[in-house]
Amino acid sequence: MPSTEYWAGFFDGEGSVYINSIGGVQINVAQKNPEVLYLLKKDFDFGYIRNKGKRIYSGFNWNVNRKKDAKIFLNAIYPFSIVKKKEIEIGLKALSLIREENIGCNPLSEKEMEERMKLRMELKSYHPNRHEFSLRSREEKIRQLIKEEYDFKCSTCGTDLRNEPVNFQIISTANSFAVNVVPDRYLHSAALFV
Repeated sequence: MPSTEYWAGFFDGEGSVYINSIGGVQINVAQKNPEVLYLLKKDFDFGYIRNKGKRIYSGFNWNVNRKKDAKIFLNAIYPFSIVKKKEIEIGLKALSLIREENIGCNPLSEKEMEERMKLRMELKSYHPNRHEFSLRSREEKIRQLIKEEYDFKCSTCGTDLRNEPVNFQIISTANSFAVNVVPDRYLHSAALFV
């Protein structure tokens, strides 16, 4: 079986901690091939694996929703984590705010909800919405292809566009994309595609 150090590194690369709108914590690890996720599930003896189906993000997820299980996993990998150490800390703080027992109609107080939402926002600042960081939009892909076709040079002034962001001012009538005029420093790239 892989070591805890291995799982910490694996989580750093492929995992995430998520705090939902009521302050619940979920751990997620994604992979195209489920084989390593089954090893992870076997090693920790909790969580579940689901197939994400034929959506854009096809593949498999190992998910943990239970407080007890999430605490065990995050505490185990925390000492060895490098990239996601702060996110794990926030997840552990959020888990500490979840009640041990919540039977019947027992709504959260305003203070409890405020504390949970503060942690949720703090965690969100470390990574954007899953869909935003995982997939470039169709427009961004087309813009990148256009830049590559012109060898990353502006046809008018020869400025190198290689280090400019993907959504740098590009106008392409061929692909029906047009961007409003932005500050002067961006105008040279528009000349390439008008």
